[in-house]
Amino acid sequence: MLTDLELSTLFKNFPRDVELSYETIIHKTLHNTDFVMAIPEGKKYFAWFTSFRAQNVCVLLEISENKKIGHIEMTTACFHNELAFGTIFYGTLFEHSGARFFSTEDIYYYKGRNDVAKYSFLAKLNLFAHIYSREIRQVTYTRSVVFGLPIINSSITELINNIELLPYPVKYIQFVYAKQQQQQQQQQHQQQQQHQQQQQQQQHKQNTILLKYDKHSLSTNNYQHISTFRSNMKREIVFK
Repeated sequence: MLTDLELSTLFKNFPRDVELSYETIIHKTLHNTDFVMAIPEGKKYFAWFTSFRAQNVCVLLEISENKKIGHIEMTTACFHNELAFGTIFYGTLFEHSGARFFSTEDIYYYKGRNDVAKYSFLAKLNLFAHIYSREIRQVTYTRSVVFGLPIINSSITELINNIELLPYPVKYIQFVYAKQQQQQQQQQHQQQQQHQQQQQQQQHKQNTILLKYDKHSLSTNNYQHISTFRSNMKREIVFK
């Protein structure tokens, strides 16, 4: 266990250009979304793969309600050494059956590169598929954290059916407009060079749209207009 001074020294190297998306909590479903995600109940964290004192480590940084870094801890996980060049995930940390799990919902750095933060949702899904098939093993050790993705589906009806079978509680349903993201990025490449950087930053800082999940008040009949855009996401990398 690291001392407060050691944690403070470690935190000084955390990138300062990591900016969270704004979260908007809604009270009714949205139509024509491409994907829906089941966000577990838990606390929001950054998972930072880096090096400290000649060792490759995984650091968990709790995000407070005012978007500030609170509790910091070093944990164990089974990951490829190259991730320690500087990889940062955003997601939800939760516990189930005595084990801890990290539901990965976004990525800000990958092996020292921060351009991945501007990737479209589909591009990030492909990157996560690569990471969880080749660079992170989903195994449980003593006091370790198991990394994975939340349940993701193109049909909210199927998502709700899956949620009812999950062994852990779900807090929110997140709506994703993947096609619109791709169209926005294509338009950005066609615009003038002097405006491109500013527009990329605005595109990344879009709202995260969340619907609070309540199995007693939600009905799958209310979601029949959600689009059924399909993906080739690898199902084995999600939490089930």
